Amino acid sequence: MAFYSDKAVQASIPEVLDRRDHVPWTENEAQRLDKTGNLDDRRVAKVIREVLKLKDSNGDALYADGLYQVFILSDISDIVKTKTLNSPVQHTKTGKGSAYVRKQRYCTSGSILHASTTDDIS
Repeated sequence: MAFYSDKAVQASIPEVLDRRDHVPWTENEAQRLDKTGNLDDRRVAKVIREVLKLKDSNGDALYADGLYQVFILSDISDIVKTKTLNSPVQHTKTGKGSAYVRKQRYCTSGSILHASTTDDIS
Protein backbone atom coordinates (compact mmCIF):
# COMPACT_ATOMS: atom_id res chain seq x y z
CA MET A 1 0.00 0.00 0.00
CA ALA A 2 1.53 3.28 -1.06
CA PHE A 3 0.58 6.76 0.11
CA TYR A 4 0.19 9.86 -2.03
CA SER A 5 0.70 13.35 -0.61
CA ASP A 6 2.39 16.59 -1.64
CA LYS A 7 1.94 15.69 -5.33
CA ALA A 8 3.99 12.47 -5.00
CA VAL A 9 3.74 8.79 -4.17
CA GLN A 10 5.74 8.69 -0.96
CA ALA A 11 8.97 6.68 -0.77
CA SER A 12 7.92 4.31 2.02
CA ILE A 13 5.63 1.48 0.85
CA PRO A 14 4.54 -0.76 3.73
CA GLU A 15 3.24 -4.30 3.27
CA VAL A 16 -0.34 -5.01 4.30
CA LEU A 17 0.05 -7.55 7.10
CA ASP A 18 -3.64 -7.87 7.93
CA ARG A 19 -6.96 -6.36 6.88
CA ARG A 20 -10.06 -6.41 9.03
CA ASP A 21 -13.53 -5.58 7.81
CA HIS A 22 -16.47 -4.29 9.84
CA VAL A 23 -14.54 -3.38 13.01
CA PRO A 24 -16.90 -1.71 15.53
CA TRP A 25 -15.36 1.64 16.46
CA THR A 26 -16.25 1.58 20.16
CA GLU A 27 -14.55 1.40 23.53
CA ASN A 28 -16.30 -1.96 24.09
CA GLU A 29 -14.59 -3.38 20.99
CA ALA A 30 -11.23 -2.00 22.15
CA GLN A 31 -11.71 -3.75 25.49
CA ARG A 32 -12.66 -7.02 23.77
CA LEU A 33 -9.59 -6.86 21.52
CA ASP A 34 -7.31 -6.13 24.49
CA LYS A 35 -8.42 -9.37 26.14
CA THR A 36 -7.59 -11.72 23.23
CA GLY A 37 -3.85 -11.78 23.92
CA ASN A 38 -3.13 -11.16 20.22
CA LEU A 39 -0.58 -8.39 19.57
CA ASP A 40 -2.36 -7.15 16.43
CA ASP A 41 -5.68 -7.07 18.31
CA ARG A 42 -4.05 -4.90 20.99
CA ARG A 43 -2.67 -2.58 18.30
CA VAL A 44 -6.14 -2.15 16.79
CA ALA A 45 -7.58 -1.52 20.26
CA LYS A 46 -4.99 1.22 20.81
CA VAL A 47 -5.84 2.85 17.48
CA ILE A 48 -9.57 2.74 18.24
CA ARG A 49 -8.97 4.50 21.57
CA GLU A 50 -6.71 7.15 20.04
CA VAL A 51 -9.16 7.88 17.22
CA LEU A 52 -12.10 8.07 19.62
CA LYS A 53 -10.26 10.91 21.39
CA LEU A 54 -10.03 13.03 18.22
CA LYS A 55 -12.36 16.03 18.13
CA ASP A 56 -13.17 18.63 15.49
CA SER A 57 -13.02 22.38 16.11
CA ASN A 58 -16.51 22.25 17.70
CA GLY A 59 -15.45 19.55 20.15
CA ASP A 60 -17.47 16.86 18.37
CA ALA A 61 -16.08 13.40 17.63
CA LEU A 62 -14.05 13.45 14.43
CA TYR A 63 -15.12 9.92 13.50
CA ALA A 64 -18.68 8.71 13.95
CA ASP A 65 -19.50 5.43 15.64
CA GLY A 66 -19.78 2.72 13.06
CA LEU A 67 -17.98 -0.12 11.38
CA TYR A 68 -14.59 0.54 9.83
CA GLN A 69 -12.05 -1.30 7.73
CA VAL A 70 -8.63 -1.51 9.38
CA PHE A 71 -5.29 -2.27 7.77
CA ILE A 72 -2.27 -3.40 9.77
CA LEU A 73 0.86 -2.30 7.91
CA SER A 74 4.51 -3.21 8.26
CA ASP A 75 6.66 -0.82 10.24
CA ILE A 76 8.89 1.60 8.34
CA SER A 77 11.91 0.05 10.09
CA ASP A 78 11.08 -3.43 8.72
CA ILE A 79 13.37 -3.42 5.68
CA VAL A 80 12.15 -6.84 4.53
CA LYS A 81 8.43 -6.02 4.44
CA THR A 82 8.50 -2.26 3.84
CA LYS A 83 9.81 -1.17 0.45
CA THR A 84 11.65 2.12 0.29
CA LEU A 85 12.09 4.05 -2.94
CA ASN A 86 15.16 6.21 -3.54
CA SER A 87 12.82 9.19 -3.66
CA PRO A 88 9.11 9.93 -3.88
CA VAL A 89 7.50 9.43 -7.30
CA GLN A 90 6.48 12.94 -8.37
CA HIS A 91 3.26 13.83 -10.18
CA THR A 92 4.26 16.35 -12.83
CA LYS A 93 1.02 17.03 -14.70
CA THR A 94 -0.81 20.27 -13.97
CA GLY A 95 -4.06 21.89 -14.97
CA LYS A 96 -7.72 20.93 -15.04
CA GLY A 97 -8.33 17.19 -14.91
CA SER A 98 -4.71 16.32 -14.17
CA ALA A 99 -5.14 15.09 -10.59
CA TYR A 100 -3.41 11.78 -9.97
CA VAL A 101 -5.72 10.51 -7.21
CA ARG A 102 -8.93 11.64 -5.58
CA LYS A 103 -9.78 8.67 -3.35
CA GLN A 104 -7.79 5.55 -4.10
CA ARG A 105 -6.01 4.14 -7.08
CA TYR A 106 -4.85 0.61 -7.81
CA CYS A 107 -1.64 -0.46 -9.53
CA THR A 108 1.10 -3.04 -9.20
CA SER A 109 3.90 -2.47 -6.72
CA GLY A 110 6.37 -3.16 -9.54
CA SER A 111 5.10 -0.21 -11.55
CA ILE A 112 5.69 2.10 -8.56
CA LEU A 113 9.12 0.64 -7.79
CA HIS A 114 10.33 1.35 -11.36
CA ALA A 115 8.58 4.68 -11.95
CA SER A 116 10.31 8.01 -12.54
CA THR A 117 7.03 9.98 -12.43
CA THR A 118 3.39 9.04 -11.90
CA ASP A 119 3.08 8.85 -15.72
CA ASP A 120 5.07 5.59 -15.50
CA ILE A 121 2.64 3.92 -13.07
CA SER A 122 0.04 1.62 -14.59
